[in-house]
Amino acid sequence: MAMHRYIVECGIPGIESFTEEGLRATAIGLCDAQRAIGPGIEWIESFVAEGRIYGHYRATDEAVLREHGRRMGLRVDRISKVHARLDPGMADGSRLA
Repeated sequence: MAMHRYIVECGIPGIESFTEEGLRATAIGLCDAQRAIGPGIEWIESFVAEGRIYGHYRATDEAVLREHGRRMGLRVDRISKVHARLDPGMADGSRLA
């Protein structure tokens, strides 16, 4: 089963003001939803911005990501497949694409 990298954008009003406990509860929910779905999804990490969360995932397809969001009660606004990664190591030649 081929896994691809994705960035998933969800609107969560006020998430930037969540306490550490609130963020931990969100992370637990994300892990629980991932386990319930099974091997077709891997949550890597998420970034919290004002009213939004950007999740980095590996998944078989967009449908499994939408199901993950549904199980969390999240509105999935955008799913973008990652085609390449850029980092400072590429600029100085220490990491190839």
